[in-house]
Amino acid sequence: MSFKALLTPSRPTSKDLFTSEYFDCNDAFGHGPFQRRLMMLCALGAFLANIHALAFPLISKSVQYRCKQPHTNDSKAVVKNGTTSDVSGQIGRCLVYEDPADPNDTHTVPCVEWEYDEEWAKSTAVSKWNMVCQRKPLIVVMYAIQNAGPAVFVLTAGHFADNFGRVPVLFTAVAVLWVSTVGVCMFGDYATHAVFKFFSSGSSILTLTSSAISLFEVTTHDNRPLSIAVSITIGLLAADSWYFLLVPWNLRWERKLSVFLLPALVLLPAFLTVDESPRWLIATGMFDRAENVVIAAADKNHFPLANAACLVDSLRVDVTRRLNRRKSTCAEELLSLFSIRRRALVLCGCFFSNSFALYAITFSKGQLYTPWLPFIAFAFNSSVYGLAHVLMRRFAMLTVITILFAALCSVQCFLCLTVFGEHDVLTEALLQADIALYYSGAVVCFVYVLELFPTALRATAIGWTVACGRLGVGCALFLSLLMNSGHEYVAPAIAGLLLFLSLLTLRILPPATTVECTKIASRETTFRDTQNIELMKATLETRLSERKKVKRAQDGSETGSKSSSTRSRRLKEKK
Repeated sequence: MSFKALLTPSRPTSKDLFTSEYFDCNDAFGHGPFQRRLMMLCALGAFLANIHALAFPLISKSVQYRCKQPHTNDSKAVVKNGTTSDVSGQIGRCLVYEDPADPNDTHTVPCVEWEYDEEWAKSTAVSKWNMVCQRKPLIVVMYAIQNAGPAVFVLTAGHFADNFGRVPVLFTAVAVLWVSTVGVCMFGDYATHAVFKFFSSGSSILTLTSSAISLFEVTTHDNRPLSIAVSITIGLLAADSWYFLLVPWNLRWERKLSVFLLPALVLLPAFLTVDESPRWLIATGMFDRAENVVIAAADKNHFPLANAACLVDSLRVDVTRRLNRRKSTCAEELLSLFSIRRRALVLCGCFFSNSFALYAITFSKGQLYTPWLPFIAFAFNSSVYGLAHVLMRRFAMLTVITILFAALCSVQCFLCLTVFGEHDVLTEALLQADIALYYSGAVVCFVYVLELFPTALRATAIGWTVACGRLGVGCALFLSLLMNSGHEYVAPAIAGLLLFLSLLTLRILPPATTVECTKIASRETTFRDTQNIELMKATLETRLSERKKVKRAQDGSETGSKSSSTRSRRLKEKK
């Protein structure tokens, strides 16, 4: 059902969708150690996803190279190939003269072997796999494989997570991640490394999405957005710090990769402690299992167990309350299949344009490798993350996304003006700002998808949006092949246009999410309850005042009758 719900007109059960959404976990088991443990696991998932995304850039650092001279004993050939240069700088690096001994021969042939800088050759896989010159597209292929894994894994697993549970998907992702990480570090040939890279990148992203969904569905309404955003941000920044720390190390690339990835495997068993999402269990009608999870969570948070059990019982039997909440215009809009498909389409476009813009501009220009770059990049990332968190505290999620996309459009426009000029420092600063906005925008959009879709469709929606983002990366990688064809401006121009179109389509999204609709419904219910209580008080006061008046009247009549009887007795005695 969930896999087709975003595309087909079959309608899910609205009661199940809404029942799993309207209650607050604060009323079920409170907020405490149970949620904090899942926040740590979500941060660990973000750390794993980011280090696997940065693993290939870590081992594919550029290195100085030149063609290996076929006539090493011929001094004339060495001099001719070493001193002759053309405008593109290819001769001596990617091309050699067919007959170097003949000074009049100008016919060139591609290099088949290269010599690398001996100091840094062993620290990069570029020298091992010869990813230079005509073999440079191997780098693009590896990036494509690295992004194809998450698209396939998360898109497929979303269907299973919505139908069979979050925990089975998470456990499977952890097992695949452990095996594939060991394989990536053990095997050094390109083809085998690419196969294990597909599985490691996909399972790492799936670990992040599954742990984030589990955290989201047990967090109280007031803490939901910031809990997810803070956890993911901590994991991403920790991975960035670990990456920047290892970049200057002059180790063999196999050892550097092992040091970068293998220590995190020790923490993978921590994911085995995750319980099934009680919100998903309620959405699928498994109230007995949901009650067990809720009571266990309440016990960890030192929450009254009787209150937790009563809430599950009320969710099981209180049909009238659910029917009344279905009448809410806001909730009915969010549960409409047309609205769900429209929201999914808009957010898929946002993920596509955001990812496309980052990779298009990065591969068109490339990055400067300078000693101060890690500090500048970390400063940009931390600042933009902090700004995004401040905005999330003060504004609605849709407003925050609109602000970030507007800033991203502005930076993209400036980059298009400077990327092909000679302003390297300015371009690098704008590029770092673009990367920071990309990551912050991706985190906020991810949280927004979690909030905007109901529990029964949440994992499927995450799968489609992540897959569209990776599709955007694939398109950017394909367009990066135009760099040597004289059309370098095409990819950045398309990126700016797509970001602007995404900014316009954000107006289609509803102003309130499921959580915000729940808060509105709760406020309406509280207001109605307050009105009813005030009406009851007024009615009681009116009845009490009426009773007092009647009692006073009765007391007055009794007093009058007593006084008249007393006077009559006195008259009789006088006579």
